[in-house]
Amino acid sequence: MIQSNYNKLQKFVLLLLLATTTWNANAIPFTTEEKNAESMHEVLLSTSSMLQLALGSSKSTLNYSGNFSDSSWTAGLSGTYGANAVDLSFSGTFDQVLDEGSFSSTGTVGDAAWNGSGSWSFSDVDPQSVNMVFDAEVLYSPLLNPFIILDWHTVQEKLWARTEDANNIYTTDFGTYQLTLFGIPIGPKYNEISDWVEPKNGDGTVIVSMDLIDEMIYLDGQIDFNLGEIEGQIHIPEPSVISLILLGVLGLLYTPYYRSKQPGMEHSMHH
Repeated sequence: MIQSNYNKLQKFVLLLLLATTTWNANAIPFTTEEKNAESMHEVLLSTSSMLQLALGSSKSTLNYSGNFSDSSWTAGLSGTYGANAVDLSFSGTFDQVLDEGSFSSTGTVGDAAWNGSGSWSFSDVDPQSVNMVFDAEVLYSPLLNPFIILDWHTVQEKLWARTEDANNIYTTDFGTYQLTLFGIPIGPKYNEISDWVEPKNGDGTVIVSMDLIDEMIYLDGQIDFNLGEIEGQIHIPEPSVISLILLGVLGLLYTPYYRSKQPGMEHSMHH
């Protein structure tokens, strides 16, 4: 796994160097449809990361699908996480003039309500590269427990770069993010990398892979730009030492808050 992650980072650096040395005036700028497809995948992947933080690691595969246009998108994420049925819906809108968008999510994870929101923005570097900032927040509300506020924030802007060869167009990005609980940073800053591969003689279908390298969560799927559709799966691994430590931290932070809600308890947790 370490060698695999190293190879992914190495590949990104090589593609980035290629992008900066092969720029040409005829390069095709990123379209609003591409930006919407990117934001959809970012929302779905960050949700899986926050799901792992809320419930702990449990080897699972979640299915996703969605539709997008140049100004909006909708998506769904479903499956079973541990013993919990996951049924989440997402909707986003994109302002082409401001180059920014926002989303909301709603649904259930087991018997708990899951309601989220977030935003993203792009800034063009040149016709072959774009910076992206993304932030998301979730209110997770188990029926028998107080709510939990989870956050997922971009720490280093994701650099989105495009290169090509005789057969394919490659789109790769890399950035870092931070998880927080009630606004308190949890764990270190994490790395994210993604790849799109589009055959030049294809039918508008793009193969997508995205990795939250440190959490070992990965996404594989495809985008159909002719139909404006995405579909694929997100894979969450067996519990790791890091995830077990994070779950322990979650318990330490959560227990005082839970006690403050019980009769006769005077303790409180401010955020």
